[in-house]
Amino acid sequence: MSRRLIIQGYFWPTMARDCADLARRCPACQHFQKAPGRPAVNYAPISTSIPFARWGIDLVGPLPRGTSNNRYIIVTIDYFTKWVEAEPLASITEARCRHFVLKNILTRFGVPQQIISDNGTQFEAAPFCALLEAWGIKHTFSSVAYPQGNGQVENANRTLLEGLKKKLEAEGGGWVEELHNILWAYRTTPRRATGETPFSLCYGFEAKAPTEVTLPTRRVTQYDPEANDTNMALDLHLISE
Repeated sequence: MSRRLIIQGYFWPTMARDCADLARRCPACQHFQKAPGRPAVNYAPISTSIPFARWGIDLVGPLPRGTSNNRYIIVTIDYFTKWVEAEPLASITEARCRHFVLKNILTRFGVPQQIISDNGTQFEAAPFCALLEAWGIKHTFSSVAYPQGNGQVENANRTLLEGLKKKLEAEGGGWVEELHNILWAYRTTPRRATGETPFSLCYGFEAKAPTEVTLPTRRVTQYDPEANDTNMALDLHLISE
């Protein structure tokens, strides 16, 4: 939490201690925090050299029934930036999974080289495989006996579920309405693998936090439009050379 505040441009001497105290006073955080000491697992690192070239996709659920009878979440993560897309689903049909890939990957981030999934019937269905083949996308299945092969999306699922559990008690099962807030928190929190936020790796700068509306950071208070225009013109001139 304190590191995230520093990235946003805030600092005070007791920041780390204050953040730890806040977490200790949060009943939901303490109740649903995963227990330490999970046995170590040897993961095979799977990365990529460019953003949005390799995605992992998975399904989460069933969850408590939410609005519009949604009980599942379809999740996908980019292996380079760790950017996550997710949507609630009432049913996990092949058609819904295919529409999700078209909407949230292909027409938003371009055509990837590879998509990794488990052996679920939705992902093995002929129309889903035909879509990937038509776009020239390699479809790789993670082993049933070794699901860590799609470990990045599994880790994203675990993070989303932890966030949802903390909200389920307060919201009475209204996880559908909380999903976008949890995605926002995931995208603007530094990931251990990269040391950066998925938002910054995706867009090239840090997202503006809600606190910056009432408590501006230096990137707002010290912004000079004229100096910015001059620097941009200089950069464009250097590019042309």
